[in-house]
Amino acid sequence: MTVKKIIRKLLFQIKNPFVVYKLIPLLSKKNLYVDEKYVNNDFLKLLKKLNRFNKFSISSTGSLILFYSDKVIKIPLGDVSKESLEKNYENYLLLKNSEFKDFVDYKLCKFDKYYEMDTLETINISNHEVEKILDYFNAKSKKIRLSSIKDKLFYNFDKVNKICGIKNVSFEDIEIESCPMHGDLTENNIMQNKNKQIVLIDLDRFVMEGICGFDLLHFKVDRKSKRLKVSFFECIKQMIDNSQVNKNKLFLYIKYRVSQEHNLKVKLDKNYYDNYKSFFNDE
Repeated sequence: MTVKKIIRKLLFQIKNPFVVYKLIPLLSKKNLYVDEKYVNNDFLKLLKKLNRFNKFSISSTGSLILFYSDKVIKIPLGDVSKESLEKNYENYLLLKNSEFKDFVDYKLCKFDKYYEMDTLETINISNHEVEKILDYFNAKSKKIRLSSIKDKLFYNFDKVNKICGIKNVSFEDIEIESCPMHGDLTENNIMQNKNKQIVLIDLDRFVMEGICGFDLLHFKVDRKSKRLKVSFFECIKQMIDNSQVNKNKLFLYIKYRVSQEHNLKVKLDKNYYDNYKSFFNDE
């Protein structure tokens, strides 16, 4: 661990609300989702009210996370994280009232300016164990036309193509296997509650009508990209070169993921769009 990382880790152990308030702009300089207008006097008052936390962190999607011994509090630091936390809460309630309620067997409460949830534990999980979790969703699979979910899953598809100057990427209306889908299944989003039961968090991309196989593919790509310290685009290229996954499915996954990550309120790096464009230049 470098000196810079050690210092950063120590800073996240600070418990003084005022110091944390001052540190947020410094620690989130490269975070596209943090908007400094959220870090105002009202925010400072809220931090003082929510004191006695043990440590804090800033998520990659722009939320301040306060850790306590028995709970976690999340506060949005930008428009995108505000919408994401709201959607997460809506889908939590949706699952809570469904046959998949065991996957959200933890407390999540909404307050005026923040969300509070139970403290959960991280777990080491294999690809095979993830497949077993997803069997519950896959059991509800059905055949549908891709066009019936385009507006919900690929809502930014045309906008991204326009930004990239892509005119020849079609969206074929094929028949697919659809099932409930987490939408952003990663190692960090699979945890266990106090009863050692596996639960799912960060549900802002959850849909009842998703695409079978995408959750497992996303999990594998995310895990591989983190371990190899490369972009998810590079992982997809390796999968295509090695013929590990059906090429058409991989291209559909790229379209889905970029559609989800493109946001009108945040300008992603130009390299991101260049990487996306390169797939279809080579197609």
